[in-house]
Amino acid sequence: RLIEGDVTSMDLEDTFEAAISSGGVWVIIDTGEEYLLGTHLLDYDQEVTGLSNVSAHLEADGLLLLSIQEMHHEFDLTLPEGIVYSQRISAPRRTGDHFMIEKQYSFRRGPDVLGEQTLNLGFYRRSTMDRILGEAGFGLEGIDEDRQFFVYSNGREPRTGRRR
Repeated sequence: RLIEGDVTSMDLEDTFEAAISSGGVWVIIDTGEEYLLGTHLLDYDQEVTGLSNVSAHLEADGLLLLSIQEMHHEFDLTLPEGIVYSQRISAPRRTGDHFMIEKQYSFRRGPDVLGEQTLNLGFYRRSTMDRILGEAGFGLEGIDEDRQFFVYSNGREPRTGRRR
């Protein structure tokens, strides 16, 4: 079931065996040198609040799977009908273990812009990533055998009155 909502405040009145974020609010970025937590949220407290809320919507020992992706990079891709998808990335704005980039997407046909969007994306280095997920109640179980997901367990007691 696909659910759209504010992860920091949603109450779905239900629990689930697992939650998957694959290009959603959170991802794991493999830079080739380190793993980073990639996020659409703005700060540490929002990360902990959002992930705690996800944990509260999981059954006891529920799983959180965060997809592993490569670091964002610039490219152009020619699509059918002469449309070109472009992705541009700003240099990281660093502040210790947390930094941001601006990612710009566009679709063009010749000189005409068909659509565009700009996102600010945040990244946390591994030590801070582990602290955020730990504060939210998640423990790392490992990386799946295909190396596609970081797998976390909430290891908590069931929430009363909520069953699937």
